[in-house]
Amino acid sequence: MRGAFRGFDFIQEIAILPSDIAVFDEDLATRWQLNGIGGALVQEASDGPVFHGTRATTVVAEPKNFYTPWAVEFRPDTPIEPLGFAGIRFAFHPGDAELPNLPIFIIFIDGLGIDLVRDVEKFHIDFSKKEWQIIEIPFAAFNQPNYYGPGIRDQIDFVDVLRFEGNPTGTFHLDDVRLVTRIPSGPPAPTAVLAERGEGLPNELDLAQNFPNPFNSDTSIRFTLPIGSEIELSLYNLAGQQVSRLLHGWREPGRYTARWDGRTDTGHNLATGVYIYRLRAGDLVQSRKLLLLR
Repeated sequence: MRGAFRGFDFIQEIAILPSDIAVFDEDLATRWQLNGIGGALVQEASDGPVFHGTRATTVVAEPKNFYTPWAVEFRPDTPIEPLGFAGIRFAFHPGDAELPNLPIFIIFIDGLGIDLVRDVEKFHIDFSKKEWQIIEIPFAAFNQPNYYGPGIRDQIDFVDVLRFEGNPTGTFHLDDVRLVTRIPSGPPAPTAVLAERGEGLPNELDLAQNFPNPFNSDTSIRFTLPIGSEIELSLYNLAGQQVSRLLHGWREPGRYTARWDGRTDTGHNLATGVYIYRLRAGDLVQSRKLLLLR
């Protein structure tokens, strides 16, 4: 019919993704509880090592016996859906804690665990290094085969607790515990990017040459920050395409070391060639070249 107008209703669903949740950063987040269990005494302290701000979580741990590990739990009042979150990030300082001959140090979420001391190829914490170590673990790394059916996997359905369970004895420290919306590593072969913070405050921003260079499987990138700032440490091919983002977010002033295993953000091995690594801190940028040999 001439002159007729037909109207349609268009409905578009937009997913509003969350921001990072700082579970502990200076203070414990509201609607979260922090508890020590079975030989672990926890407290918020400012008189020991602190990664960010003025306070960290200090844990004094002593297993009750050989067979029973202690535990430290960050537990939300209501379980959190993982949609929109990439994984967990936390800073760990071993303090004077020591591992026994048969060490246990595992993080559990939704009943699924990651070994933090015995699996040296992935998310490894080194108790011999008495400095801050940043560990970032994608939620996908917690996935495990479910043997009740082909192709079925156990995965994190809810973040019901962040539970550190172990048998080290002594005092260690946790800080900057977060659920994050992006992590440098990811499927199909997630790896941890380990950053270490050294002591002493530098006078200027400096990005050092990686070592070893050339390298085959692993290299270290050192840099210094004179003031706290938002940073990004990324790698690019000679065409200017970003191939890996190693670190990002707020960092306190200090000396840092990031380790890179020659893989992309999605876990693929990069080919032999020259790559550029760039550090951006606030408005300042520094770049260097490295050589990867396969």
